[in-house]
Amino acid sequence: MKKFSRKTFIFAIISVIIALLVMDLYIWTHTRDFILSNLRQDLSRKVSLARQLIDVSAVEREDRQNLKEFADEIKKLTEYRTTIINKQGEVLADSEVPIEELNLVENHLLRSEVQQALRTGSGLDVRTSATIDRKLIYYCEPLRINGRIVGFIRFAVFSQEYRERTAYLRSIIIQVNLILFIFALIAVFIYWKWFKRQLMRIQTPVMSQRDHDAFISIPEHKYEEFDLLRGELNALGEKLEHQKDQLRMQRDQMSNILHSLSEGVAAFGPEGYLLFYNKNFIRILQLQQDLAENSPYYDWIHFPPLIQDIEKYLRDGQEVKKRTKYYKETVIEYQILPLHFWEDNTSGFILTVQDATHLQQLETIRQDFVANVSHEFKTPLTSIRGYAETLLAGMDDNPEIREKFLKKIMNRTKHLENLVVDLLQLSRIERKETAELKKLELKPVLLDIMEEFKPIVQTSNLTLKVDIDEKLTDVYIYANKNLLHTVISNLMTNAIQYNGENGEIRFRARKTNKTIRLEVEDTGIGIPENQLNRIFERFYRIENARTAYPEGSGLGLSIIRHAVSLLNGQIGVDSKLGEGSTFWVEIPTVS
Repeated sequence: MKKFSRKTFIFAIISVIIALLVMDLYIWTHTRDFILSNLRQDLSRKVSLARQLIDVSAVEREDRQNLKEFADEIKKLTEYRTTIINKQGEVLADSEVPIEELNLVENHLLRSEVQQALRTGSGLDVRTSATIDRKLIYYCEPLRINGRIVGFIRFAVFSQEYRERTAYLRSIIIQVNLILFIFALIAVFIYWKWFKRQLMRIQTPVMSQRDHDAFISIPEHKYEEFDLLRGELNALGEKLEHQKDQLRMQRDQMSNILHSLSEGVAAFGPEGYLLFYNKNFIRILQLQQDLAENSPYYDWIHFPPLIQDIEKYLRDGQEVKKRTKYYKETVIEYQILPLHFWEDNTSGFILTVQDATHLQQLETIRQDFVANVSHEFKTPLTSIRGYAETLLAGMDDNPEIREKFLKKIMNRTKHLENLVVDLLQLSRIERKETAELKKLELKPVLLDIMEEFKPIVQTSNLTLKVDIDEKLTDVYIYANKNLLHTVISNLMTNAIQYNGENGEIRFRARKTNKTIRLEVEDTGIGIPENQLNRIFERFYRIENARTAYPEGSGLGLSIIRHAVSLLNGQIGVDSKLGEGSTFWVEIPTVS
């Protein structure tokens, strides 16, 4: 790029040269005219002297001999070539031409100096003589008799003197030009350096902005013009700094919004080159490193279905939305949408990626739940329908059969009712629609629940042993009485249902470091080891319990697990097949 200071320097030098040339032309023209004017005056004086010597009547008579003598005499006196011409322009005498050769001389009437003399009374011309082939200065005045022009007298002076004067003038002009040019060059150079130094005082702070984030104000300048420029630059810099802060804030806000999205988002240009992305994009796609901007998508996406859909979008421009199994057990849902660039009317695309593993699990749970509920309702309803059809078929005449079938219908109805109650209770607990938790003294609640279950256990021909630590006095937890009752009563109910004949139930309550540990132990059928990790699922029942205890809904332990979670506790089980199970719950205490 061209430098303004250098260009200014060159322009100044050219301007000086042009000014000197114009000045030279003016001086040369006027000085040359001055020299010619002096020469004209000198010639005019000598013509006046010569006019006194000439017999003007001889011109009118065209006495060539007499006029030749006059011309020669004047030549001796003035040292100028003298020519006498009649009014028709014929040369009558010439100090340089013999009389016999005068007829060879051309007519002088149209010569420039003669024509000037006719118009103004005198004429001057500088040209090469056609007669002697030398450059001469010609001066001509008319000869008059009684005011009437009868001829002309003309002096021809060799231009040597004129050339010497003009040559001297030319040398003076050249010398003056050289001196003036040198002084002008020095002055322009000094001014150029000064001007450049003043610019640097403004330029240096501006250039330093590249190495600083904050705006650096340009200091005041002592010259008004430069200070005005400084003020404008400072105002512009402050405005740009404000706009930069706003852009930085907007960029940070957009970046924070982008990175706070749970979905992974990445934007691509028209050819599939990366523009930007958020951190969840890397996390969800399980990429091993940060992505380089302007890198093509196929450099780091190696999932064939996603690559095919991107290529399809780039080819057809058709939006894509798909949920598919990703690597290992991960399920992702991705969408490809258009991204328009208004400045050049082109479009890229946005790729959003969502970890749909949990959603897929919820969908599977929902499907299993619907299937389980349908199954749990269909079995008793089928039994009720079968018994009702049998009764309607006329078997109601036998009172014993009728009573038996009606009791079975009642039992199935109670089973359905219990199932609905358990579903509603589980739903309330999952939605946290229980009473607010508050500080609750634990021991009185445990004693009340055990008193409630003593007659139920005795009726079932079982033995109940209660062991509540004395240290639980004045021990509190965050709970509500109903929720705690749901946990313990469901554990006790399971211990009663799945216990052996004449079995035993042991309830223990102990205070540990920062928790209360509640245990319900039975001597029942036990749980196979390979099913322990599934017993807290909805509707899950171990295989041998389905036939031995068909009354259960399969929701009790799921209700307990969600209730314990609301109490910020933990639940677990220890079991041996054929020997019994111990369910335990740990709930944090409150100081």
